[in-house]
Amino acid sequence: EIKNLPDESEIRQMLRNLYADRDKQMEKINKMKGQMSELERNVKDCKKTLADKKFSDVDEKYKMTCIKHQSAKMANADLQKYYAALDRALMKFHEMKMEEINKIIKEYWQATYKGVDIETIEIKADVETAANRRSHNYRLVMKH
Repeated sequence: EIKNLPDESEIRQMLRNLYADRDKQMEKINKMKGQMSELERNVKDCKKTLADKKFSDVDEKYKMTCIKHQSAKMANADLQKYYAALDRALMKFHEMKMEEINKIIKEYWQATYKGVDIETIEIKADVETAANRRSHNYRLVMKH
């Protein structure tokens, strides 16, 4: 009843193939063991580095740095708002003072000048803004 059995040379060839496969698998296993031991050494080195004194409170330092950064950002935003508000207030104040000066000049002009060709004089301020700087150019204007 043992009819389809391979002969001895076929069995030997099959055995050689199995041994070759086993050797390839063992080579892969040994290679992976080497890689794994290298990774374990790397993990050990990293743990040793993290255990160093300079990294002992790195989480707290990071947290404090984030808080300082956010605080600086918020303070900067507030300063920008205050700068804009102060700038608007100064411009309004300048405008009011120029109106006062022109009112006084008009009164003096009308009290002292007796000609009929010039009704009054006033100071005009032209504002120029360039590169975050503002300058005022003043000119005297005669009204007829």
